[in-house]
Amino acid sequence: MAIFNILKHTVMVTFFVFVMMLLVDFFNVATKGRISDIMKGGRWRQYTLASFLGATPGCLGAFMNVTLYVHGMISFGAIVGGMIATSGDESFVMLAQFPGTALLLFGILFVCGIIFAWLSDHAIKVLRIATCESCLESECEEYLAHKDEDEKIREIFKFNNLSKNIRSLSFTRFLLFLLIGSFLLLVILGIIGSTKWDWKRMTFVGLALFSLYIIGLASEHYLHAHIWEHIIK
Repeated sequence: MAIFNILKHTVMVTFFVFVMMLLVDFFNVATKGRISDIMKGGRWRQYTLASFLGATPGCLGAFMNVTLYVHGMISFGAIVGGMIATSGDESFVMLAQFPGTALLLFGILFVCGIIFAWLSDHAIKVLRIATCESCLESECEEYLAHKDEDEKIREIFKFNNLSKNIRSLSFTRFLLFLLIGSFLLLVILGIIGSTKWDWKRMTFVGLALFSLYIIGLASEHYLHAHIWEHIIK
């Protein structure tokens, strides 16, 4: 049973990280790279946002930082700062038992996250440490060619694509439908995740449905180059 519980938690975390990466990629492409441009506007902006996300209660902020880093939107130092600032799910316990002290601790960790993010980036330069190289959609030739053309961007997620994609179902799209559909069914049946219809269960159902929606509408190029090659592989 212990191994089964660990496996269930692993599936939940893996799916959650996948959906976060999918959402960031989707909104960045849908906004023609504006999210990426905003995030890359300055290192201190990255440090502040990453530390803030890390300091928020729960693991969502830490997962989001990993997503932003993999997409090349924040630096290695920023993700270090975010991990220093985070307290994970223990944040909820601290807020319940000693809320005043907990908020003070979160504030201190937030400041420490920003400081150590800056120090980490400087240490990387001095030590010449190689960090993750982004395979952003901004490096995609097709995306660059159409970045300033609203009509071309809309073509990627055109609603009429759904029937066409279903009729000419590729193996990659079928596999993604099968995996996410199976996860959705397991959550609805209460086999994984919460056994009650609380906000967590409804959140995962909503995320799974939205993922199926994106995969159903996405063009073949986006499906293979962005979802399969970049996010999954």
